[in-house]
Amino acid sequence: NEDFFSSEKSEANSTAIDKAFAETSKVLFGKALTPLSKYALWLNRRMPQVSLQKSCMSGKEMLLPEHSIFGLAPRGKIAELEFLQELGKRQIELSESENVGSIAGKMGKIAIYITELVQGENREVHESVVYNNLHDACRVNDCFNSKHIAYNFFTDFNDHTFGAARTFYSSFCIHCYNSKNLNRAFEADACRNCSDIMFCHNCENVRDSIFCWNAKNLRYAVGNTVVGQEKFAQAKLMLAGFVLSELEPKGNLGFDIFEIGCLKRRNQ
Repeated sequence: NEDFFSSEKSEANSTAIDKAFAETSKVLFGKALTPLSKYALWLNRRMPQVSLQKSCMSGKEMLLPEHSIFGLAPRGKIAELEFLQELGKRQIELSESENVGSIAGKMGKIAIYITELVQGENREVHESVVYNNLHDACRVNDCFNSKHIAYNFFTDFNDHTFGAARTFYSSFCIHCYNSKNLNRAFEADACRNCSDIMFCHNCENVRDSIFCWNAKNLRYAVGNTVVGQEKFAQAKLMLAGFVLSELEPKGNLGFDIFEIGCLKRRNQ
């Protein structure tokens, strides 16, 4: 099935989300990127698929997450949350001569899978599935207690984060994964309590640093080497400039935190 979230075409009124993405990209790269839809495929690159399927109750198209138990639900046997009470009233008739096989043969009447979950207070949430307490969100899957987010998967207590997965208590981040307490981070994985970082993996309490791996308590570092504030500023400016030179014309960077360590040397 085609991944719905990767499509640039969106019917959502995303003015607020476009503004939030522009603000986030300006904080990270020094220049605002817009519109958000131009970067849909890139932002959604590492996210679990979400497909469009028909509800067996309404016949309308609905979003179906492909991760976890949601992906196991039989196509043609899924329905929206609004039909929960109605389906709960359905019964099958049983006789004294029933066996497991005959009962199973009658289960089709009641075996309908609700694959939607919406709870809490939500405002301006568009084209999203499985969420709770969101404000200004677009194309998110399994996200909670957040605002100004898009193309996220399983994030909680986020603000201004995009293309993030399994990242919690974080703000102004793009492409951050499996992390907690990040601020102003780009392409980070398995990081904790870090700020102003780019292309970092498994770092803790690292600040104002780029290209750091398996490091703790660093500041003004490049490649795990402390270079000082001035040299770091120069290196970060060069990296941000390169990222913008790729993203602005193409809408794509071409590599991420999971690939940069495997790239062949290239002259720029």
